[in-house]
Amino acid sequence: MFRREEGGGPDRRRRTGRTVARRPVTVKVSVLKQDKDTYSSPMDIAVTCTIVVPYNLDSAQFLQALREKVPNVPPQFDLCRLVGHHRTFVALTSLCPSEIRPGNALGRSNLYIRPKGAAPPPPQSEPVSHPQPLPGPSRVVPQVEV
Repeated sequence: MFRREEGGGPDRRRRTGRTVARRPVTVKVSVLKQDKDTYSSPMDIAVTCTIVVPYNLDSAQFLQALREKVPNVPPQFDLCRLVGHHRTFVALTSLCPSEIRPGNALGRSNLYIRPKGAAPPPPQSEPVSHPQPLPGPSRVVPQVEV
């Protein structure tokens, strides 16, 4: 180490680390199969994945990032977390990483994507019907003896 020319001791440079604006946020996201108020089993979840998003995203950018990075996101949804022993879903009011993470809005919970409204029923194949004879007078064919 060298002394500065004006004296006073070794040249100590300030270490520059990551700023708050560049710090990424890691969030575990689970997509629910249907609109439910309580969590009963892992069978309620369609997909779970971990995503990393920039800290400084606004709510529109965060929702776009969720749609791009998480599979099976429904068109309309609520962002929720689990609360308490009864495992009740509570909708989050803040929708961006800078508001969710510092206030610890998630706690130890995942970020849950709960679809709004009823999910459309899965497509069912139509039953195959066999042609049935039409009701009406039956035609009797006379037998001819030879």
